[in-house]
Amino acid sequence: MKEVEENAIFNYRLSRARRVIENAFGIMASRWRIFRSPILAKVETVEKIIKAAVCLHNYLRQTEGVLYCPTGFVDSYDSSGKILPGHWRSVVKDDNRSAHCDLSLPRGSRSSSSAMQVR
Repeated sequence: MKEVEENAIFNYRLSRARRVIENAFGIMASRWRIFRSPILAKVETVEKIIKAAVCLHNYLRQTEGVLYCPTGFVDSYDSSGKILPGHWRSVVKDDNRSAHCDLSLPRGSRSSSSAMQVR
């Protein structure tokens, strides 16, 4: 029984972390065009771009608050726990070149062998 509870806690935390990251990148994509399409650069350069953007994002969240991220801009929850999509989703969705897309695999497909090795 304890293992089931630990798995439920892990899954909740993993899901929560995914939502936080999705919101952060959604906000950044709605503010900075570089995140609206795939970044064509070396992996090392992309890592630096993302790290710099996350630092700037965190700084603006702390210093600009509502001007940078107004109420309703990020996902929230209603009284029943249902996720209410934030406004950033419509801003990013309206961009035809958006890099934000459903990454779920088709049914019955497998990860690449290199992904399996990393895991």
